[in-house]
Amino acid sequence: MSSESARVPVRWLLGLVVTVVVLHLGIVLNPGYFSHDEWEKWDHVSKSGFRDFMLAYGRVQSGPEFGYPVRPLGFLQQGFSALFMVSSPLLVHLGDVLFHAGTAVALLTALLRCGAPRNWALLAALCFAASPLATASTGWMAASFDRWYALFVLLSCTEAIRAMQSGLTPARGIALVVWSSAAILSKETSVVLPGAVLVSILAAWLIAPVSPPLSWTRLLVILVLVCLPIVAYLAVRIPAIVATLEGRAVATYSPSTRYLGRNLLGYWAFPFLPHMTDFPRQSRLGLPAYVGAALLHAGLAALVGYWSQWRVAFLYIAAYFLCLMPVLTLAEPGSHYLYASGIPFALALAFAIAEAWRRARWMLLPLGVSAGLMLMTNAFIQLRLYRDGLCQDAFLETLDARLAESRGSGRRELAVTFEPGVREWVARRAIHDRPAYDGREGDPTVRLILNGHLPEGALRAVTGSDCRVRGSAPGTTD
Repeated sequence: MSSESARVPVRWLLGLVVTVVVLHLGIVLNPGYFSHDEWEKWDHVSKSGFRDFMLAYGRVQSGPEFGYPVRPLGFLQQGFSALFMVSSPLLVHLGDVLFHAGTAVALLTALLRCGAPRNWALLAALCFAASPLATASTGWMAASFDRWYALFVLLSCTEAIRAMQSGLTPARGIALVVWSSAAILSKETSVVLPGAVLVSILAAWLIAPVSPPLSWTRLLVILVLVCLPIVAYLAVRIPAIVATLEGRAVATYSPSTRYLGRNLLGYWAFPFLPHMTDFPRQSRLGLPAYVGAALLHAGLAALVGYWSQWRVAFLYIAAYFLCLMPVLTLAEPGSHYLYASGIPFALALAFAIAEAWRRARWMLLPLGVSAGLMLMTNAFIQLRLYRDGLCQDAFLETLDARLAESRGSGRRELAVTFEPGVREWVARRAIHDRPAYDGREGDPTVRLILNGHLPEGALRAVTGSDCRVRGSAPGTTD
């Protein structure tokens, strides 16, 4: 296609960025963070400096098991963001939201480069910008890995499609190796990149108005180039892979097929299933809600097949689950894992809306209901993150004050209880395995008391419904 048709108008770029920011104000304005993962980075950078942080996290190594993160690119960004965590949470969260906006712009540019109609490409980028599949990763600084690898997978697939369309030049070959290297150094999930490249090439070939015969030789060369960095990475991590397969991994990252059915249904129903937890739980929402949301998603896939080709619908389902394959058998599902799946989801939704407008406008009603549920899911995730961030900010500020008061008291523990209804998991996530709260830095060890039994002789504090820690008195044994 011509370079003119692939050029993105500046007003589109600005409009897309502004749309992303407006749709994610709950993240931008969050005064706190999701878990200890972010604070561990701040602890390291604030005590040892950014250079030491990068020496520790920037190495490519095997690790004890495959769940151990070896992700230099993502850690580089997180270490930099940690510099501003205390002084400017708004700047940190705005950076994460702008990252998401950048990926939406990259998707728009990629579609235009591959020959997609301009208005449809913009609609797809907007669907991705608003997608609830991207919200948890965008709102969780420590989940930036999912954004990084999704971006590089997108760039790899774009370069592969262009190579199939216009020829595999040396520049495109180098780009494929570079993007693949960047993807695997962002997150281990990028081992699925060859599959993503294959699915995207086949989808582009099926959808193109005029499809010349596939060059299987060129396709094979593309796959080899993409695989080279991944094979090198896996070779370094062979001991970790063996440890995981032998069951020596952390329980959270130990695969088991007994979770497969639950995770398949949960991830498939997710876009149209508004919820207020980290991941939608069938026990809370009920099976009918799960099945209804899953049927809506199945209806979207059916529309893609009916208005294009059924093979395209099957490729959509494959693309949706492809980047989820490494986590489908994990005990703890997480919505941040869905970020990359948001790209094929946005393409499918944009296609259905565009075709409904052209063929059967009455179908815009059920599609509008589905889009409304999607936006509700997005909003609920942001609301949960904001409420937990607000709670965490108040808890840590007042807990630090209680610890400062306790210095010199001779007490070795600070027992913190909770009033009824307090979201105690926010407190647990905020201080887990952090030196400032486990006694390693000389202050009393913080004990979160959930069962009513207080350590003898400990200082006592209570967390109120506003998440603020109050009181300090000798504890008693119940």
